[in-house]
Amino acid sequence: MFVPDMEGTLMELAEAPETRYRYVVWFDYTRRAINEIQDGTLLAVPNFAGDHSTRRYSVLEVATVLPTHYALQGSTGGYPGFVVEAARSAAQDWEIQDTEATEDTTKIRLVAIPTNLEIVEPLSGEPMIGPESNIAMVGARVRILDSDYANRIANHGIDRERETNLTVIGTMARDDQVEILLRIEELYRTHFAIFGFTGVGKSNLLSTIVAKVLDDATEPLKLVFFDLMSEYTVLLLDQLLSDRVSGRILTLGRHTLPEGCSNSSTVRTAPPRWTRRPASSCDTACSRRR
Repeated sequence: MFVPDMEGTLMELAEAPETRYRYVVWFDYTRRAINEIQDGTLLAVPNFAGDHSTRRYSVLEVATVLPTHYALQGSTGGYPGFVVEAARSAAQDWEIQDTEATEDTTKIRLVAIPTNLEIVEPLSGEPMIGPESNIAMVGARVRILDSDYANRIANHGIDRERETNLTVIGTMARDDQVEILLRIEELYRTHFAIFGFTGVGKSNLLSTIVAKVLDDATEPLKLVFFDLMSEYTVLLLDQLLSDRVSGRILTLGRHTLPEGCSNSSTVRTAPPRWTRRPASSCDTACSRRR
């Protein structure tokens, strides 16, 4: 359940309007720990709902990671020679602690937020995952969940053995052994939005998800794209041309087609009505662009 030989301590608990609570956790600094603990790492902390017959662990998600040297917590306004020497001494402390913490002045300070889930571990029987019963206890030991339990938390409520209409949309950034599953039916029946600045990859992300869904769907699926910027026709061209997907493009005229396709002699329009044509009629022109 836990990553071995790595424990921290829950040091602070405070209310937070965005996430309900905000937790501060300390781990002893080692190079192994600073590379193991990253944004998105899942932690387990005993909570107040546990008793003598059942252990209950609140599951927290790491939001920020900050290695801290407490010999450098003061102001840097002192004599420059002393300040620089202290900083260089601190750098040596970072380098010499590979797998074992030997300096009390070095810690890894984490800020974590609740997932609102807990692991229920009876004294006999298999652990279960359910809604969080109470808050985590300040001062309790904090453990890192291994890949198996991180998988269970990330895909809580999805039965991979029995459900078939699923797709893997990616893996955890910190652990590529943790696959993120998605119910295909829930995806296209749920309202969602993707926000970001121009050029960050919103269209690529959505087209990647759609391509995965079209590849993995085990039930009939109908999707309609309003491609106002002529992005998805090109990004999803391989899918539109595949034998498995009965793709069609509806266009108002040549000027509404992606660049390259509009010069093809195979594109036929019948103004002023909409033109309905197979996606394959765009294949030759678009392949030239590649």
